[in-house]
Amino acid sequence: MSQPEGSNTINKLLSPKTGLVARLITLIFLGISLTILATDNANYHDNFSHHTTITYKNFTSYKYVMFTIVTALVYNLILLPFAIFRASFGRRITDHRTFFMFEFYGDKVILVLLATGTGAAFAATLELKKNFDVLDRVLRGIGYKGVNAFESKLHKFFDVGFASATFLLFGCLSSAVHDDDDDDDDDDDD
Repeated sequence: MSQPEGSNTINKLLSPKTGLVARLITLIFLGISLTILATDNANYHDNFSHHTTITYKNFTSYKYVMFTIVTALVYNLILLPFAIFRASFGRRITDHRTFFMFEFYGDKVILVLLATGTGAAFAATLELKKNFDVLDRVLRGIGYKGVNAFESKLHKFFDVGFASATFLLFGCLSSAVHDDDDDDDDDDDD
């Protein structure tokens, strides 16, 4: 039976080298997102020698985002040598079904984790920024002036959170490009 007309183009697009490049791009975007989120902070000193530092650790949503980034980084780092071998030699290191299933379903789980992490990052940043503005109005209403000095630092913190979420989104999109080219040559045993 002959292959459909666009089949060769699709096979070239989904080559093992494409899978390797997608994993590398994913690692780069996730590394950038991790670095931005881990180093993002807002420091505040008031007149009474109180020091406050806000980081991702202060927010459950950001902790989840960090978990998704680290999990996806570890998973992609584990599979990177296998992707390099496949791109170099044109075949898998092992044809064992268990490994293929691990890679196949692992890619799906990681994609879902990254998608939910991306959503959590954008939603948390938007909500926290909005709620800070509400808190600021309430505190100003009761005469507390300390928020003014901290406001610009917190807005910068949330803006950097948006940047981290954007790179996480790019990492999520690049992880969606994977190689399902399942070398079906061993099915000819019939």
